[in-house]
Parts: sequence; C-alpha cells; structure tokens
Amino acid sequence: NFPPCQVAVNAIKSALDSPSMAAGYVNACGTTEARESIASYHSCPEVQLVIDPDDVVVASGCSGALELAITALLDEGTVLLVPRPGFPIYQVIAESHGAKVAYYDLDPDNNWECNLQHMEQVINRIERQHILSSSSSSS
Repeated sequence: NFPPCQVAVNAIKSALDSPSMAAGYVNACGTTEARESIASYHSCPEVQLVIDPDDVVVASGCSGALELAITALLDEGTVLLVPRPGFPIYQVIAESHGAKVAYYDLDPDNNWECNLQHMEQVINRIERQHILSSSSSSS
C-alpha cells in the first residue's frame, strides 16, 4: 500500500479544523465558490452572455442533473420523448414521477441522427404535452 498524499492529508486536516468547512451543510445548489467559478467559465461577455452564479445549480453528477431537470419539466401523465438507443435513466426518472415515455429511433446509417419520420409518427400518437430530449448521451 502507498501512503496517502501528504498535501491531501494536510488539506483534510485544515478543513476539519475550520468550523466553517466542517460543520453543517452547504447550499443545496452548490457552494458559492463553485457556482461563481462555473458562471464565470461559461459566461462570454463579448456577446453579452453573463451568467449569474445564482442561476447555477451544481448537481450530483449527470444523473442528478437529469433528475432535477426532468422533475422540473414533467407532470404526472406527461410523455417524455427519448431516443432509442439512448440513456436508460430517462425512463427511470420519468416513470418514477408518473410520466410516460415514448421512444423515437435514431438512424445508425445517418450518424445516429434523429429519424424525423419515426418521431413524427410517435408524436402523432401522443395525446398530451411533448417534451423532447435531443441527445442519447447523458452529458
């Protein structure tokens, strides 16, 4: 076994000795420092795109971010359109909130682009609100 990195050990000890870091919970949207850093990185003042850190939510990975987004968008009985093949967590999250899932095909012969004719057929069968997921990737 290798000994732990002394820099990491010292940082952990320092954090544990600091009451502001070691006690309580951070903001559920992420630490202020993380949200400010993300907002700054993704802002582009040259084209008047400045992201407010208060508009940034740090999620627990991609699955956590999908859970937040899908939960915010879906009502019970809503239909979520998802690509096939695709990321299976869309179905898990949607159905756990009482929504339904309809699949549209991706075309492997066309660089996995959406098969628009199939999507149109699927949409025509759906009677309720449509929310479109345009990516088969989780990120």
